[in-house]
Amino acid sequence: MKRFFLFFICLSTLLIPCNAQESQINFDVSFSANWAGGQLVGQTGFNLAQAGLRLPTGRFLGEETLRQAYPQILQPYLLALRVDSSTTVRDLVGRGDISLDQLYNISLEAGRNPASLSGDLSRMTGRFSIDLESISSLLLTHRQVNNPIRPILPVPTQNYTGIIIIADDLLPVRGRRTSSYLEPCLFPKIWDTEMNLIYDLSMFDRSQSNSIVRYAATQSIFRPTPTGLDPELLALVGANPMRIIAREAFGFVPTDPVIDPYDALRILSSEHNRRLLAEGRVVLVLDESRVLLSEISPDDQWQTMPTWGFALGNEPENRGGLPAAVALSTVPGIDIDIIPIPEGILLSIRDIRFAPDLAEFLPDEVYRLDIIAEALHMIPYQTFLVEGHTASTGRPTGEMELSIERARRMVEELVERGISEDRFVYRGWGGTMPIDDNATEAGRNNNRRVEITILD
Repeated sequence: MKRFFLFFICLSTLLIPCNAQESQINFDVSFSANWAGGQLVGQTGFNLAQAGLRLPTGRFLGEETLRQAYPQILQPYLLALRVDSSTTVRDLVGRGDISLDQLYNISLEAGRNPASLSGDLSRMTGRFSIDLESISSLLLTHRQVNNPIRPILPVPTQNYTGIIIIADDLLPVRGRRTSSYLEPCLFPKIWDTEMNLIYDLSMFDRSQSNSIVRYAATQSIFRPTPTGLDPELLALVGANPMRIIAREAFGFVPTDPVIDPYDALRILSSEHNRRLLAEGRVVLVLDESRVLLSEISPDDQWQTMPTWGFALGNEPENRGGLPAAVALSTVPGIDIDIIPIPEGILLSIRDIRFAPDLAEFLPDEVYRLDIIAEALHMIPYQTFLVEGHTASTGRPTGEMELSIERARRMVEELVERGISEDRFVYRGWGGTMPIDDNATEAGRNNNRRVEITILD
């Protein structure tokens, strides 16, 4: 069980702004790769009292705390994931092959089980899973499929339905005086003992799937069935797969099986069998401890990487910035509607008080402006559209000018509170878009509003 410390601004600081302070929560994290199942799985939990949460009212905020914490917690584990024998995801981020934003979006798509409480109700725990294919798909960018080498002297062979390479025991490591179990990774290579490359990701047709091999434990190929295979493997490699015993392991980290040259020729001498490689109909059988819930340690240099923090934009199920909007809606004194629209999330903030017929906020609006800025700080990447509206009192030209000036003034106030000016666009609508009846004072108050759209 790993200890993971994370700083964040609690939503409770939005609820009690006079006591806003930075909180430290100690998250317990365990993270494993189920290579046979094609998933990363983990769980994280924290002490409710340490986070300043009390049941039953604190349950929602506890669940929201976990939901917001997932991206930051997952970062060091995703960075540590092995891509091939010499490369981790961190290396690819450092080279610019993939971005932290892409990994962040993957973390948002993590499957999550409902949070649970410990027996004594002191801790909350959440469980999550990520499909390995969501990561490998970022790296399968080649447009042309390379063909494996064609043997000069083919050997007699038959057409198989798949390829199974058995490497579940200690193997000599090529070029070293040691033995090792084969380690799983996203893109292993297959070599023969003469160090000819038989298979790598460039030979894989990515239109077929996002996994160039399937990992399995030994018991998966020795079932009491006619083929001996698990149903999932049978669907991939068929009833008549070629079975090959790995001779060696190879790689900086030994991820690559090395097979006998004759076995390699049996694959390469048949166009049908060569096609099995392109279709990814390849299973690597490894030691059970390597493929079933193999623990992943966090990247030991992750703190030197840029962190994606609690960026709330681009969430597929909740739309960008919705948690910040929900938090705003609970703040006393802020009358706000939250409206999902095609462009993003619309925050309609009513009864923002200006000096009469001016674009100057009344002094007691400072509190609400501070809270609005605090919430928008939770959304570090997206653009904000600020729109001003007035009540309609029969002066359309003046109302239009005033609404534009008030929208501009709102932008200035938010920029003064630390949000970059280039993230804002603004416009005014005067009284042309009422949401209530201008015939009543209450209706006119509702129509005097500022709307902020968090653009997708």
